[in-house]
Amino acid sequence: MSVEKNPNIIHCYKRFFGGDHALNLRCFDAEAVLEQGQEYGWIILDLFSQLDAPLFLYKHRFYEKLRSVLAKNGYLFINFLSQHDSQLKQLEHLLITTFGKIPSIEKIPGYANHIVMIKK
Repeated sequence: MSVEKNPNIIHCYKRFFGGDHALNLRCFDAEAVLEQGQEYGWIILDLFSQLDAPLFLYKHRFYEKLRSVLAKNGYLFINFLSQHDSQLKQLEHLLITTFGKIPSIEKIPGYANHIVMIKK
């Protein structure tokens, strides 16, 4: 299942990338989906706003919720767009305190993106 809060993004996705996989695309708020109590083997977090990362991406409670819905040995992947090294350090600290281990972080050459991965 893929979750997108903005219906315009969903419309564009279905228009240009339609097909059977588009049937699993839901228009929901990601935090609301996490409250449903379902367990996931892996989660890909790819959240952006036009100006900066959403503030909840820097909140411990959000990562606690992600951890709670991950299955045993589940994976969390984050496509993290950071404008400053301090943002990436803050995310790394949040993940260490939430998961009790150091995440794997890979810089995407030529972009501000980092792929962050951590196993439960």
